[in-house]
Amino acid sequence: MSLRIMPFDDMDWRRPGAPVPDAVAALVSSDFTPPAGLLLVGYDAETQEKIIATAGYRRVTPEICEARNVVVYWGHQTKGVGRALMDRLLAEARNAGYTGMRAEAPDSVPALIAFYNKTGFTRAPIEFQRPGFIRFERAL
Repeated sequence: MSLRIMPFDDMDWRRPGAPVPDAVAALVSSDFTPPAGLLLVGYDAETQEKIIATAGYRRVTPEICEARNVVVYWGHQTKGVGRALMDRLLAEARNAGYTGMRAEAPDSVPALIAFYNKTGFTRAPIEFQRPGFIRFERAL
């Protein structure tokens, strides 16, 4: 496998003329349109058809963004894909002028909680937590 990470709106990651499902296009346009947001796709460059991971951010305040849709598909986890994707996401957010990023994970998904801890996030103060989720934050 050869991992490539690109913005969703860069057409090099998919077959020319391939349609984007309406639901996906609506999500991207509502939450992930630069400069307020961005959605990255990680794909297997050997096939250019197989998306193996996604990660995005959206604006919360002019200084803070929130990581969203951070997903590494089964069969590609524990291979460094998530780390590479998060490193790129953090760099893109920093380059867009954000000074901090927050994230949230269901408390029932220990692998995602561990992932955020390993990528430099810390638990947000208790007053920012909500039932069933753990909110994280980090400086960029």
